[in-house]
Amino acid sequence: MTHGIRVGLLDSTLREGEQTPGVVFTREQRVEIARALSALASA
Repeated sequence: MTHGIRVGLLDSTLREGEQTPGVVFTREQRVEIARALSALASA
């Protein structure tokens, strides 16, 4: 089903985010982000 909305995702979100100075994701945060991205992919 198409709703006319186009969304782009960068598959290196976790890796690139963690390379930003001062950014450190906990294991729980990584899992939460991965689940959210997975939910978007299956929506």
